[in-house]
Amino acid sequence: MKENRLSQIADFISKKTNVSLKELADKFNVSIFTIRRDVDELIKREIVIKHYGGVSINNLSVASLVGFEDRNSIYHEQKTRIAKVVSEHIQDNEVIFIDSGTTTMYIANYIKDKKITVITNNIYVIIKLYMLDNINLIVIGGELDHRTNSLFGFDIVNFLDNLTISRAFLGTSGISLENGLTNYTFQESGIKKKCVEISNKSYILADPSKFDKSSLIKFAKISDIDYLATCKDIPKKYVEYCEKNGVEIIYG
Repeated sequence: MKENRLSQIADFISKKTNVSLKELADKFNVSIFTIRRDVDELIKREIVIKHYGGVSINNLSVASLVGFEDRNSIYHEQKTRIAKVVSEHIQDNEVIFIDSGTTTMYIANYIKDKKITVITNNIYVIIKLYMLDNINLIVIGGELDHRTNSLFGFDIVNFLDNLTISRAFLGTSGISLENGLTNYTFQESGIKKKCVEISNKSYILADPSKFDKSSLIKFAKISDIDYLATCKDIPKKYVEYCEKNGVEIIYG
């Protein structure tokens, strides 16, 4: 419950220029002492910054949920290369999961000739694949989040529990040796965590901007995944960690 409230508080702050502790306490119906503890935790995680009279989102942190189109324009070439290289792992008759994200979505461009089942909540992926007879498309629905162009519902995690997934392709807002794989929203993180648990092979797609960054919610350790798909020249400490923990790095 606390992590859910922290996610909601960070989301609320991100939409404001400056927010007072009293405004937050009133908004979330908690005491000023509780909201001060929550804000202190967000400051500790470098998600918000304290100012005179209030707090604001830390724009230098990947925790702030930038608009979808803005995020998509960052490292665009690298993202497409990463998506292309992981798509080469996909074999006919497999069941794959593609989650929300501005890197994972490009996988749809490279699998149009494959005979596979695709499970997704990514609007871009749905639009790209829905007309193809060779692809069995399963859409996990819910409310549309315009900031991520993806669908989210409270029953998605339970729905995934009943599925067998060959490969799960997941994005991340931040990756660090200290905090592992992190994401900004509670719902997204729950889906990612479940996919890491149930898939035969799990992939994290991370462009260079994601390294040495942490967002609000941890959904897995780096060692929990099978593949880290990224670009060359990532920090050496990640290469050493992956070698030590049996995580294969794929370079796009």
